[in-house]
Amino acid sequence: DGVRCAVDGESLELLTPAGFAARWPGARRPPVPGAGALVLACRDLDAVRARLSSAGVAHRDRAGATWVAPASTGGVVVE
Repeated sequence: DGVRCAVDGESLELLTPAGFAARWPGARRPPVPGAGALVLACRDLDAVRARLSSAGVAHRDRAGATWVAPASTGGVVVE
């Protein structure tokens, strides 16, 4: 649940609390209103996953993405 605004290939997505919970199950969401996630693009997702693993950073995989919980990133989901 939410809305996405895209301009020139860049986008901003605003999620409802339910949309946040569905996208990142188990992640603690920030108080509303607040920023809850930073989503980055990469060229090689397998390399990112390998680097996170080798660095001992806990992460979760979902279709086409990997994310790190707020407890490990200073308070926001990083995907």
